[in-house]
Amino acid sequence: NEAASTFASYTVTNGAGWVGTLKVLDNVTAYKMKVAVAQSLPVNGPAVDVNKTSITLKGNPTWSYISYLPPFNATLKDALTNYTAGDGDVIKSQTGFAMFSSSANAWIGSLTYMEPGKGYMFLRKATTTATFKYPTITGSLQGGRVIEGAAATAEQRPVPANFTHADNMTVIAVVAPGFDLKAGDSIVAYVNGEVRGKAKPILNPEINKYTWFFTIAGDAEQAIVFIVERGGSVVAQSSTVVNYGSNRVVGTLSKPLELQFVKLADLVTVNPNPFNQQTTINVDLSRLTGSNEQVIQLSVFDVTGRTVWGMPLQKISGLKYTATWNGKNHAGAVCSSGVYIVQVAINGVPYSYKLIKQ
Repeated sequence: NEAASTFASYTVTNGAGWVGTLKVLDNVTAYKMKVAVAQSLPVNGPAVDVNKTSITLKGNPTWSYISYLPPFNATLKDALTNYTAGDGDVIKSQTGFAMFSSSANAWIGSLTYMEPGKGYMFLRKATTTATFKYPTITGSLQGGRVIEGAAATAEQRPVPANFTHADNMTVIAVVAPGFDLKAGDSIVAYVNGEVRGKAKPILNPEINKYTWFFTIAGDAEQAIVFIVERGGSVVAQSSTVVNYGSNRVVGTLSKPLELQFVKLADLVTVNPNPFNQQTTINVDLSRLTGSNEQVIQLSVFDVTGRTVWGMPLQKISGLKYTATWNGKNHAGAVCSSGVYIVQVAINGVPYSYKLIKQ
């Protein structure tokens, strides 16, 4: 269990129980807990008096771990009505975040309301410490806690990594001019081949443009790759370089990060397609930015998702990668005619293409 700089670890040795610098739990602090088995944690004790309990927010650059005390869900505007917010203040959960805009007098982002029983992190832009009390409310989103699994609003797009990594960072981004983003396209953040964040466009009143608010999970500094998915296929990859850093804040409402996307229509070509006996898969690595060395894995799936053929993981230092498939499975038997999916994973990011065998 961890809150800011203290922690305790549970041990059965000699019946020691919880051992560490964290001795007690209070009502106003958020906690992180790493558990071996998923479970619900009951909390016993008298209800806190919301009217008499102050929440302390430390000054920049320290994040504050805070609880939410009212018994009902409430919008950020209602929940934080007694706090004098400033431009650039940030509040975040495991799956979403919002930044305050003084010009719009509103919290803008994927996190739109607070829930009882959940902890939050708060970054106060000012360097001074502040305190506030939650208001006595009947609930602007009355109805108690949202059912588990449906807790995120439409703007939040949780991914499994949000819950398997201890920390996260926030990114406010826009798509740079020149890339034709279509309705239904999805922007996904990858780190080391794992989906670490997704975002839905939200109208940003400070610049009057649709903006993406990413909550990207992680533990260690690694490069983040942003890709555009369209109809299940990767159509573009960002040339913008961003490194993951726990609790980093990248971009603001007035100056979001610009994501420059490179179209990948010709990144992978399969020829001939359709084919009968043999087809060649070519990958043009010169179109990718970053390291000169790329890690590639090639797989062919049938329409049920079963792997029928593939190549082992390879590190490629050149600008081209070529492989040939003879239409046979791993056992050497000729595959039947039909539709197959060629998937080329480059640095863990999958690119899929339809292939027809005659």
